[in-house]
This record gives sequence, C-alpha cells and structure tokens, in this order.
Amino acid sequence: MSSKFDRFGFLQYDAEKNTGMYPPDPGDTIFDDAFRHCPGWTNLLLSFCEKVTALFEFYHMDVNKDLVIMQAKEKFGGIRIYCADTPNKQLNRKLDTLCTNLLEASEKVCSQCGTPASLHSTGWVLPYCIHCATEDMKARNARHKTNFDFGDLFRPIKKLS
Repeated sequence: MSSKFDRFGFLQYDAEKNTGMYPPDPGDTIFDDAFRHCPGWTNLLLSFCEKVTALFEFYHMDVNKDLVIMQAKEKFGGIRIYCADTPNKQLNRKLDTLCTNLLEASEKVCSQCGTPASLHSTGWVLPYCIHCATEDMKARNARHKTNFDFGDLFRPIKKLS
C-alpha cells in the first residue's frame, strides 16, 4: 500500500491472511481504539483516503500533519468518520461532505463482499447482499444450533427509509 495512506492507519492489514473485521489487531492503527471495519468496505475507505489526500493537496496542506481523525466507527450500518476542523473553512466543508458521502455509500454496499447491498441485518445493523446474508444465516444457525428463517433476521433496505 502506498505510504500516503499510512496516516489513515485503519487500512493497514493483510486481507489475504485475515477474515472478519479489520484490522485484527488494534495495535496496528493510529487510533487508541482501532477502527475495525468490515472487509466489504475496504474499497470505499481507499477511495475516501485518496479523495481526502487530494483535497488536502489542493489546499496546500499536509494530510499527515493537518488531518486529525477524532473518531472512526461503524454505526447503524454505515461508516462514520469525524475529523477535527482545520484553519481552512472551505476545506472543512468539503471534508464534511466527503465523510457524509462515505456514510451514505457504505450503507448501500455489502459489508462483507463489497457488492451492492439489498438487505440490512436486524439487531446489529449491517448491509448485506443476498449471498452474504444467506451465508451469515447459515453460520448463525450452525453456531447456535438453530434453524431460523432467513426473513427473521434480515429486511430489505428500502423498508428502512
């Protein structure tokens, strides 16, 4: 991975060796509490990092010195990133827009494989495609020795609006 993304920390992992949430070791990031994201959101985060880096370069600011990520988390099935304000008000507005766009995009992408999502899980809300929802259901049933119906734990995204 390019060194220009090193500052973002939450993207430093080896996807081939790990499964589940990333990064697997909270000590691998710049955050005290690591932002562990779902593997399906990696491309969204990489795109976000590229856009943020370009934005800071446009305003002649150093992303490694001037960007302060206050919090990064998954909440209600979306990626939420909160950044401290910089002295440049225009940059702050554009950075807020990028964070909002990331949130909206992450709610529509399967958290496991990155394809367009059509369902949200209930309980801990995450977006899923049909294939990953089915696989998740099979894993839950095997783990808990149950046989829940697929429809009991997932609902179409359009009904959440």
